[in-house]
Amino acid sequence: MLAAASLSLAAGCSSGGGSGVQSADSGGPASTAASAPSDRSAAPAPHDYTVDTAASVPGSAHWTQAHQRGQLVVSIPHSGTPGVASKVNGGDRYSGFDIEIATMIAADIGFGPDRIRVVPGPTMDSAGGRLRWPNDVDFSVGLTWIDTGDGTQPPFLLSDPYYAGGAALLVARNNDAITTTTDPLAGRRLCLVEGDDNQEDAKTAYPQAVQVPLPQLANCEASLLGGQVDAVYGPDLDLRGLAAERPDDVRPVGPPVSPPGLAVAVPTGETALRDAINASLRHHIDNGDWQAAYQATLGPSGATASPPPATREPRTGS
Repeated sequence: MLAAASLSLAAGCSSGGGSGVQSADSGGPASTAASAPSDRSAAPAPHDYTVDTAASVPGSAHWTQAHQRGQLVVSIPHSGTPGVASKVNGGDRYSGFDIEIATMIAADIGFGPDRIRVVPGPTMDSAGGRLRWPNDVDFSVGLTWIDTGDGTQPPFLLSDPYYAGGAALLVARNNDAITTTTDPLAGRRLCLVEGDDNQEDAKTAYPQAVQVPLPQLANCEASLLGGQVDAVYGPDLDLRGLAAERPDDVRPVGPPVSPPGLAVAVPTGETALRDAINASLRHHIDNGDWQAAYQATLGPSGATASPPPATREPRTGS
């Protein structure tokens, strides 16, 4: 009844030992481009995830939809970030920590890595400014609870968190002046992604810093490496991914300034699928898969991590 997931499909094993899953370029919407891969051959490979070929999720319309199409569609908002969810050697497969999370969950509900397709999103509705859940997406890895600002509920339910981080800093490896996120960064140049929610958070956390907004986190990293800025502010998962890519050049600084945690989201009404995902996360945390996946993908950053608690803070409508 059980069959081992074939991770040999993953070219990601050659650049860190991670699972590799199909990107949208292989038959779906266009996906985000990734940074050049780094050599992480020294990182331990995470476990293979045994696919439960007899699995089912009664009461889940999206699981039934995925089963009928023969493919699970997973969105990764952080796609393109090294160590988190980036393309393998410019090919059509992704690897990284969020990909590992998606792959272990998929295995428990009956889908091997060759039956997972990664797409970007969810996205904001350009007309109404609201988060829109694509109809064909079965779950999304890397979301946190959001306040829509108008009293409405976001179009998704959240699992228990799979990662307990939040916003943090990235500095040059040889920068000994900034050692903690509690540093006020008075007069220092702080780069962040313009238009991002973190921009307002950074103003609150570091009112004495000089903000340098740039289009993408990769632009901030380039400015950091070039000495144009003193630190980069952003999601610590992404910053650890950048540090895992260039451990000799940059390092992440914690603790997180605001730790909302990251979770797996499912469409509104999919409580059965959310419950199955919660059970899967707890299983892979308890058996050591979570730690192995983190070490293989983000461990080279030098920052350690432990699995989050099992129960998230309750949120209205979630």
